[in-house]
This record gives sequence, C-alpha cells and structure tokens, in this order.
Amino acid sequence: MKRKTSRKAIGLTLAALLALSLPAAALAAPIAPASCGIYTAKLYSGEGIRLTMPSATPRCTTEPAIDDTPVPPTIEPVLPTPTPDPIDPPAPVAPVTPAPVPPDYTQGTCSAQAQVLLAWINQDRANYGRAPIVLDGALCGAAELKSQDMYDNNYFTHESPTYGNSAAMLKTLGIPVNASGENIAKHATIEKSHAAFMSSEGHRNNILSSSWTKVGIGVKQANGYVLVTEIFAR
Repeated sequence: MKRKTSRKAIGLTLAALLALSLPAAALAAPIAPASCGIYTAKLYSGEGIRLTMPSATPRCTTEPAIDDTPVPPTIEPVLPTPTPDPIDPPAPVAPVTPAPVPPDYTQGTCSAQAQVLLAWINQDRANYGRAPIVLDGALCGAAELKSQDMYDNNYFTHESPTYGNSAAMLKTLGIPVNASGENIAKHATIEKSHAAFMSSEGHRNNILSSSWTKVGIGVKQANGYVLVTEIFAR
C-alpha cells in the first residue's frame, strides 16, 4: 500500500540526509570555496542528493592581506668624497731682462758745460776774424761717449781702443760728416782745459779753423779733474 509523503516529511528527510553526507564542519557553516559560492542540496528522483553551486556566484569582498613582516631600513651607501689630485705649482718663470739698447748719439743733446765752452770758442774765433760755429747734438753725443770711454778704460789719446780715431767713431755711430778733427784735454776745470787748447798750436788751429761749421763737446766730471773732448766737423 502506497503512502503519500508530505512535503514536510521530504524536507526533513533531505535535512537528515544532508547531515549524514556532510562533515560536521560543513553543518556548522556554509561551504565556501575560493569562489565564495554557497553549496545547495537538492533531491533528485533515483539520483539521491546532489550538491550544486548557484550559476551566479557572488564575488567575495575580503580585506587585503597585510604582511606584518618588518622591512629592514634601506641604508644608502656613503661614498667617499673623492680627493682631487694634487696640482704641481707652476714652475717659476725666469724674468726676461731686455737687451740694453745702445744710446742713439745721433739725437744727442749738449750739456751746460758744452754751452760755456762754445761761448769761449766763438769769442776766440771772433778775435781772429773767424765766423762762429754751432753746437751739434749728435756730435755732442759722440764727444761725451769719447770722454766716458777714456775714463772707463783709463787712457788719454786720440785713438780709442773701443772706437778708433774720431772719423772711425763717427762712422760707427752713424753720424755723417765730410771731415772731422778732435781736441782732448785732462785738467782740473773746463776753464783750464780751454786755456790749454789755446796754448797748443795744433789744438788752437782746430778751434780757429775756417773748415769747421759745427762742433760737439763732451765733458766727463771725474774725481778732481775733467775729461774734455771737442769734435769739429763740416
């Protein structure tokens, strides 16, 4: 005789079967795989109980995992400060000494003592009826050089060991003349030097000669005396 089974009885049976077929942990909480879906149980005729997952599985909303492992601090390496290579000091430069420039005696000037001697020369020339002569700067430079040369080289002659006679000296200095003559004196003063010239026939002839138009006079003041050079030319 067939018995009708009520829906309530079926439900109880399903619950009992589910309790028998699932472990105790599954009965305590819904089965939640990684997809977080909830299994459901249905009874099929002839097949028993089947666990099914809903087709639309809800997404899990879980808090992100937090790694509590302490992170060691990052220590930046300290690089040593580079030491610059030592710089050698510059080698000392020897000072360059310019070569001495020889004086240009063609642009010479005549001293005050030369002016005084010229006045005495022209006075004597006038006494003998001769025309006056003029001081020449280039000839004065040559005459001063000759007086200095006699002092430096300790000689007293018309022939210089450095320049030769007056004609050769003027040529070396680049002073053009047609002819030349020379007087030299070594006395205490220029007055005594001029008096000595006028007392000597050869020196007096140079002072009074009509051949000369210009003269250069150089005086070197030494210790207790003067060296006087007179170069006549035209």
